[in-house]
Amino acid sequence: MVAPATPATVTGTLALVHGFTGESSWFLQLTAIYFAKAGFATCSIDHQGHGFSDGLIAHIPDINPVVDDCIAFFDEFHSRFDPSLPSFLYSESLGGAIALLITLRHRDSPENVSSGKPWNGLILNDAMCGISEKFKPPWPLEHFLSIAAAIIPTWRVVPTRGSIPDVSFKVEWKRKLALVSPRRKVARPRASTAQELLRICKGVVVRFEIRKGKRGGGWVKRVRVRKVIG
Repeated sequence: MVAPATPATVTGTLALVHGFTGESSWFLQLTAIYFAKAGFATCSIDHQGHGFSDGLIAHIPDINPVVDDCIAFFDEFHSRFDPSLPSFLYSESLGGAIALLITLRHRDSPENVSSGKPWNGLILNDAMCGISEKFKPPWPLEHFLSIAAAIIPTWRVVPTRGSIPDVSFKVEWKRKLALVSPRRKVARPRASTAQELLRICKGVVVRFEIRKGKRGGGWVKRVRVRKVIG
């Protein structure tokens, strides 16, 4: 957790959600410090298999435990501050999909969320609501991915065109910083992780379109989001 110098300067709370192969104590920490200097109390959590958290490296066969961990951790963080303070979720890449799932969980099943307090807003930075062609498994592997995931779920069988940091970060200094992280891995995604990422993108986009359509008074056929995994 990063907070302003004195409690009197806290103007809001911000929870940060990192992306696939990312972590809270490297790249995302720069963002947390930036917002803390602006008066926000910030926090973040390493997803399972990422950063300092337990689990097989960069392996997320099921997104639901990740969402559960984020909700429990962020709710405990909120409880330390005045509930009237505005609260926001900042997210990058896969974290964007997780942030949307957290928001939908609060909205659809508030009785299953410890605080039930909705977020005042989301900041989606390159939210992963789709898989770029740069990351999709080549045909016909994509069609047999479910079989590979069922037989050998941790098999690093899914090729990408270059490492994830190499293809994800267009700004050179960010790419270099990401690559020198001692805990960020550049190996191929595992079979069941790749299958879950594809499932998340399809599920989040469909649900997000429904919400967007109902709120706007008409159905939206497409939500344009930059498709980059970070």
